[in-house]
Amino acid sequence: MNSKQRVMTSVSHTEPDRVPLAYAATPEVTKRLEEFLGATDEEELLLALRIDFRQVQPVPKLHTYGDFFGDPLIEDLGGGRFRDIWGATFKRVNYDLGSYVEIEGNPLANVHDLAQLEGRAWPNARDVWDFRNIKSDALERGDYAIVYDGAVLFQFCQALMGIEPLLTDLHESPKIAQAVLQKVASYWTDFGVSLLEAADGTIDFFVINDDYGTQQGPLFNPAIWRTYIKPIIQKVIEAYKRFGVKIIFHSCGSVRLFIPDLIEMGIDVLDPVQVSAKDMVPRRLKEEFGSRLCFRGAVDTQRVLPRGSPNEVKEEVRTRIRELAPGGGYIATAVHNIQPDVPLQNIVAMYEAAREHGRYPIS
Repeated sequence: MNSKQRVMTSVSHTEPDRVPLAYAATPEVTKRLEEFLGATDEEELLLALRIDFRQVQPVPKLHTYGDFFGDPLIEDLGGGRFRDIWGATFKRVNYDLGSYVEIEGNPLANVHDLAQLEGRAWPNARDVWDFRNIKSDALERGDYAIVYDGAVLFQFCQALMGIEPLLTDLHESPKIAQAVLQKVASYWTDFGVSLLEAADGTIDFFVINDDYGTQQGPLFNPAIWRTYIKPIIQKVIEAYKRFGVKIIFHSCGSVRLFIPDLIEMGIDVLDPVQVSAKDMVPRRLKEEFGSRLCFRGAVDTQRVLPRGSPNEVKEEVRTRIRELAPGGGYIATAVHNIQPDVPLQNIVAMYEAAREHGRYPIS
């Protein structure tokens, strides 16, 4: 099997030749791992690890200073601070092992009635992005599962409103939160439809990133989410699925209570299965939802990858494969992006173990 066949077989809940492999890490980790393995660039690194996915991205029409989950930062405010296409501000934070970008200013934090949203300029995806490269880029990677990873829906409303005003509005004035989400959803619908039209059937997976969980439970009341948020996001998913793509839904934390709804909405793959969070027990998730949902991730990044030995990492991988891989429906990788505190030997051990123990039939 080639990589595309392997991934699509597994996501269809049939056993391929081996468990498919995915990769996600901070830029600092990728650079160090390239040097460690003697790879000249990221593509050589992916080849060395035998990763089965490749990503494609449209080209921004605007001058940018990077992006925040597919959201271009278009204005340099100085001092490591930037403004995006929505008016939210971000700052670069440096720490001992690298840096990251975090939200700093929320332009809609003080919106208290719908009239304040009227007349506001909202970004248009077709003005921001050039999608003409997508099909040719995807065809160049034709033997791999092709994925676009970037859409952020409800979670991006946190950047616009701030998490406390957003969650408060959901309880006290849900029409404001709904109106903001409708604008975000409209942008991402237009983006996704434009991307998938340009791709002309060459994209296999579309990732939606929306964190709903904390370590101990849902970030907010699932009943409120079902009433005010789910219908809006479901329409976005339906727009994407008309193009035949599979949907990967990313949410960290304890999201067990949302899983039946995600399946109902048409989600194909749940990422990243944060095994350290409450109620995210892989064996139980597989037993209850494994015939309807594929799982991606599950290799612990809170304790095992950063603090375990290579042998402990290998045992973690073997356990996750035993729990999640039988019958297909599992893509092996770490829980979320690999961070700079993870020893490079542990990363290599994770992929070695996945290739060794992930061959079907699973013993």
